[in-house]
Amino acid sequence: MVQGLIQRHSSGAGSATAPGIRPAPTERFKKVLDELGIPMHRMIVNGIVPENTCPFCRSRRKMQVHYLEAIHKRFGSDLQVIEMPLFPFEMKGQDAIRQYAGSLGSHAGEVG
Repeated sequence: MVQGLIQRHSSGAGSATAPGIRPAPTERFKKVLDELGIPMHRMIVNGIVPENTCPFCRSRRKMQVHYLEAIHKRFGSDLQVIEMPLFPFEMKGQDAIRQYAGSLGSHAGEVG
């Protein structure tokens, strides 16, 4: 899995998509990139549940905020952490990718 992510993100852009939002796997992922000499300047964290009134979603968001705070604390001084929302559709096709790309800048560095 890590090798596939490395291949997709080793074009020199310096961004990587963390495999999930838990701090420990993210730390291991960063370590692998460091050991391979692949610079990483930004980390994209996908699938952040938006704030809403659904009890299940509120519970998931609370857990995610806890993890995101830990990620920002651990990596925030070294990397730009970009939080991307959970989209209500599969990231498939040009329109979906354009919407995702358009959201990149507007969600940089959010927590909470």
